[in-house]
Amino acid sequence: MLHPHLPHPHLPHPHVHAGFEEHPWRMLPAALGTIVLLTAVLIVVCFELAKAFTGQAY
Repeated sequence: MLHPHLPHPHLPHPHVHAGFEEHPWRMLPAALGTIVLLTAVLIVVCFELAKAFTGQAY
């Protein structure tokens, strides 16, 4: 053993959560999920409205 392990005191590290301003890319998955969900809902709503008004989906 070349270097003996000496105990050293562990100082508490301040744990600061980075906000949206520091890392705006963290919102990307939520934004993409929201876009996909709204797109799917709007497609279904448009088809249902078209079917209700015309009797056929397209």
